[in-house]
Amino acid sequence: MKIDYDLYSIDLNRLEEECIEQPKQFLVWAEKLKKSQDKLRRLKISMEEVKAALSIKMVKDPKKFNLPAKPTATIIANKVLIHKRYKEAQEEYLLQKEHMDTLQIMVSAHDDRKKAIEGAIKLHGQEYFSKPWRPYTGSSKHKRVKKDRQ
Repeated sequence: MKIDYDLYSIDLNRLEEECIEQPKQFLVWAEKLKKSQDKLRRLKISMEEVKAALSIKMVKDPKKFNLPAKPTATIIANKVLIHKRYKEAQEEYLLQKEHMDTLQIMVSAHDDRKKAIEGAIKLHGQEYFSKPWRPYTGSSKHKRVKKDRQ
């Protein structure tokens, strides 16, 4: 999954809309993260089931897996780790873990975005984004600029 950096930009001219949309966006990504975490837990269980099933098969029929007649637990455990089915389950688990980590980054970025919006609102309240104006020079031009500003 690739991170879309445009999701985190803030339109300073539409702070009200940004405030309204922020919680919705956060919930969308938080829900995706939760689903990803659930899938990761299921994949871990699945990987353990593959490991257990292979171990049982290796104990029952060691010749099929090129093992000695009475393999030790260590030999079986090591043979399971290099078995194709276990490696496939492990790869699926690792890909899901990477996906979940990316989603975690996105959820954290949304939390940072919330703080940035709050900061922009504070600056807006302090007229940080106000229109520039020239100090009073006694001319009528100043009055026009002052009226435009209000």
